[in-house]
Amino acid sequence: MLDERGRRRWWAAEPVAAGRVRRAGAGRKRLTETDPKVIEDLERMVDPATRGDPERPLRWTSKSAAKLVVGLRELGPELVERTVLRLLDGIWYTRQANVKAREDADHPDRGSRATARRSEAARR
Repeated sequence: MLDERGRRRWWAAEPVAAGRVRRAGAGRKRLTETDPKVIEDLERMVDPATRGDPERPLRWTSKSAAKLVVGLRELGPELVERTVLRLLDGIWYTRQANVKAREDADHPDRGSRATARRSEAARR
């Protein structure tokens, strides 16, 4: 039950816009607003495990969200995995490379074919 002060505040409150629950500007601030270095810290953590074509905007990381959370918590902000995944999505990262696009999966003949092409090109 509302006390008298709460009732006066309720009736004096300005209405919210249609389709909104709170007034504009109300609610929790984004993590990137309260801690602007969190994106830099996250990129520094995933950079060694980054995969993908550097010319394309989408990159992959092989680090799990749980490991990233532990690393970021050591630097300051209290995060959960969902927040880290949202931040990764915001900087165009996915967590796992496509099976067909794995960079480390070399075919056994690849080295010999490359050597043969280089020697053929040198002869020309």
